[in-house]
Amino acid sequence: MGVKQGDPISPSLFIIADETLSIMLNKLYEHPRFNGFSMDSNGPRTNHLAYADDLIIFCSGKTKTFKLINKCLRKYEKNSGQLINREKSCFIMDKEISQNRIKIVTDLLQVRKEEYPMTYLGCPLFAGRKLNQYFADMAIKIIKRVRSWHCNRLSARGKVILIKHALNAIHVHLLSICLPTKTILNRMESIFANYL
Repeated sequence: MGVKQGDPISPSLFIIADETLSIMLNKLYEHPRFNGFSMDSNGPRTNHLAYADDLIIFCSGKTKTFKLINKCLRKYEKNSGQLINREKSCFIMDKEISQNRIKIVTDLLQVRKEEYPMTYLGCPLFAGRKLNQYFADMAIKIIKRVRSWHCNRLSARGKVILIKHALNAIHVHLLSICLPTKTILNRMESIFANYL
């Protein structure tokens, strides 16, 4: 038998499996060879953040640490039956890290190296000051949505409702995390005004 996609119990089973992975990753701190990541020696120890089926793992760049994480992920795959999509997975390291170290990590984890800036869950991740190009995707999504609508006969009130409830929903997630540049905000307002 088994559980099919769309079954009401599927999310609960996923949460149980995901919680198991979270516990396994937290237990790595008990291992003497594991070197975690911390912004401050007195600060909280965070080794991963999870959002639905996305996971970010924080650690030092030591080979032994990567081996422990890889072992943990392989154990999770074996026990849960869920496979990690290594084509969508990546790692980020400091720019000062040697190419030799990057090759070791790439070979060990079998994932590609990514550079800043990048997008994660629709939000730009970057180091340094905000640039317009980091938020350009948001404006492009809004333009595509407006072009896909065929509502020449829609009243001004109907257009206002679409702007408030459909267009604003595209970037509300991003705005709850970080504020785009003034140029991008002005561009969005211009798109809304032109549509109206």
